[in-house]
Amino acid sequence: MNDVLDKPVAVEGHECPADREELGRSSWTFLHTMAAYYPEQPSKKQSEEMTRFMTLFSHFYPCEDCAEHMHARSVNMIQLEQSAGLLFVLEV
Repeated sequence: MNDVLDKPVAVEGHECPADREELGRSSWTFLHTMAAYYPEQPSKKQSEEMTRFMTLFSHFYPCEDCAEHMHARSVNMIQLEQSAGLLFVLEV
């Protein structure tokens, strides 16, 4: 593991790693932006890649409570979309 990532550093007046609130706000901004640019009619490949991304994102999210909630929600959304015969749609 890269020991640089293990040590807090100052970034624009903030200490890294970010606290739970800052991490949450930044993550939701990122996810909302992704959703805004996600195609209304994604290809099968785009849908599969987004499904993988959301699954992995929730598995590696630094806040354990948030990660569990996010993973459960993303699994439910994926199952709902698949059972309806639709391509994955990022819901934020």
